Amino acid sequence: MSLSVVQRLRFPREASAAALCFAHGSTARLDATDPARPLYRFAAGQTLNASSYLNSFYEFPHRTRGAAREFVLRLRLRGDFEAAVLSVGFGGEPRTVWRETLRGCDPATPVCAPLPPPGPGEPNQRLYFTLTALSEGAFLGGDVATPHPPRPARLAVVLCTFRREDYLRATVRGLLADADLDARLADVIVVDNGRTLDPAAFAAEFPDPRALLIPNRNCGGAGGFSRGMAEALDRGRATHILLMDDDILCDSEAVLRAAAFYEHAETPVALAGAMLDLMKPHLLYEAGALYGRAADSPGENPLKIMGLKKGLCLEHDGALNTLLLDERADYGAWWFFAFPAECARTHGLGLPFFVIGDDIEFGLRLTRRQGVPVLPLPGAGVWHLPFYSKISNVKRYFFVRNLLVIDALYNESPYRRIVRALWADLESDLCKFNYGMVLMLVRAFEDFLRGPALFTGIEPEALMAGLAAEAKGLDDNLRPFIPQETCGFEQPAADGMLRALARRLSLGGHLLPRSLLLGAPMQVWLGGTGQWRKNLFCREARFLHREAGFSNARDINPARGRRLALRLLKALWRGRTAWAKARAAWRREAPRLCSPEFWKDYCAAQRPAPRGGPGA
Repeated sequence: MSLSVVQRLRFPREASAAALCFAHGSTARLDATDPARPLYRFAAGQTLNASSYLNSFYEFPHRTRGAAREFVLRLRLRGDFEAAVLSVGFGGEPRTVWRETLRGCDPATPVCAPLPPPGPGEPNQRLYFTLTALSEGAFLGGDVATPHPPRPARLAVVLCTFRREDYLRATVRGLLADADLDARLADVIVVDNGRTLDPAAFAAEFPDPRALLIPNRNCGGAGGFSRGMAEALDRGRATHILLMDDDILCDSEAVLRAAAFYEHAETPVALAGAMLDLMKPHLLYEAGALYGRAADSPGENPLKIMGLKKGLCLEHDGALNTLLLDERADYGAWWFFAFPAECARTHGLGLPFFVIGDDIEFGLRLTRRQGVPVLPLPGAGVWHLPFYSKISNVKRYFFVRNLLVIDALYNESPYRRIVRALWADLESDLCKFNYGMVLMLVRAFEDFLRGPALFTGIEPEALMAGLAAEAKGLDDNLRPFIPQETCGFEQPAADGMLRALARRLSLGGHLLPRSLLLGAPMQVWLGGTGQWRKNLFCREARFLHREAGFSNARDINPARGRRLALRLLKALWRGRTAWAKARAAWRREAPRLCSPEFWKDYCAAQRPAPRGGPGA
């Protein structure tokens, strides 16, 4: 019987990530003397438990989205073992579905164990194996395979990079060196927005004909990925496209699992790979996401997004079982996002957002316009530099501006909802005395009202430089602060009705004379939910970011806060009529702005710098 591999069993690359491959309590010893052929060695009585993120088998994506129904686990063993396969559902207890005593195992003849699907009415199941050695022995690897005949599925991997050559080279090297990917990998297209990679050196390092380097004008991630997608479509060798960031560590196994999934998929589906925290390798940051929702904001909010499965610690069975919940995702971020090439060919590439939001819009185009679901695929993900290491005022501008465009394209939000969302964010930043962030919010709305011509009519890097310079002048109230304890920072905000009313009417204290600002310094844990609500007539705000390891303080500047609030009020007044006009312009222009023809011209052109000072 011919079998097609859907996932391989993984060995840990380093001891700190061992629990992502095999559970705590395993007593077999990893032997990585030969990194290309690692194995686990056993003495009699020692064990190995594969209840883990990378070596569990989640059968439900294949069953619900594909044609494969039968799966088998193949183990390459040497020696005598007691082997078992266990199945567990969310909230349930593991149960043994296969057990066998194995004598005289030879790795040349893999042991095969069935992986049965759940019965009618049973929840989704996670399957894993355990081994107990009855003699000295070794585990040399294995895989999960299906007898279902695969359909051809070839991936074009598109990587957009801006001066992160070390991460990028490691990713490309791993993909091209994986023999099991040979027939499944059509292209590896690197779009170099920084133009720091030498084409001759790249060709010498990666002589594989599938590898292609494209030096590109810096049009941001949106431009880099769109340029790479256009090239993949022109080459015409790929059935599916996979987009990946440059600041990641990627095991080629994740790419193989995506390709293998598509070999058995019956209908079009997009795959969202998980982001794991590169600084905390066991922590799941996000696996798919929702647009217009937030944990601390009830109802629909056009300026919010909410990651799914956020914060799961993947060392523990409870977190692994949570991945069995088949949640609906609006989009998947482009650190690892795969989709049928036909979707881009028929419905276009990214929009010229420069950075942030291009993946959200593209995902909504798939889910809401084309009816293509986004599926977070358990066990397929990358380790990404965490966002708390890259906090930036300027990114706030692009986030707000681009989400306003997304709302214009996909929602029927009444203008009052936009006003509420903008004013709520203004209140949050004013209460933290973060005037640079307030400026970015105001600029984002002002520039959105100017319509899509602004997005393509100026040089993005010049826009970023101007925004950064303008915001820097508003950060002179930032000063060092060293906390002595965390207790005050972690306390939740006491936000009663009267307190909230007083804070709102005083605009976070900015409408009061300084003599009345007698509140104790506000302590804010950055990353905490709604911590800014602790502000009540405070002169000083103190901040602690535990993950990134920094702290600082800001002092109130009432006059500056009032000026920024007034500027937003003026923009909101102007938006009563300009909002509808800008929304109509985006709906009219979006099909052209995501076309391959637009991107080929835009990436080759040089745009003028913005003029006119603030608000230009």
